[in-house]
Amino acid sequence: PEDSALRIAGALPGAKEDDGRELEGVRADGSRFPVHVRVSAVRGDGLFYVAIIRDITALKRLHDDMAQSRH
Repeated sequence: PEDSALRIAGALPGAKEDDGRELEGVRADGSRFPVHVRVSAVRGDGLFYVAIIRDITALKRLHDDMAQSRH
């Protein structure tokens, strides 16, 4: 359902806006990858939602590499 995606990202009216959520994206080939999603409400002539979705694969790899180098 449409509103469940917005609820997950914290953007439904009454939900607390925050720094977003880490979710899983799916490529056309079916492979999965980590994404960061942030949804914000924009008011103008109506209520609209704007989503920013970033592929964070490289960031996750960097964090993993840093964690391994500490050991």
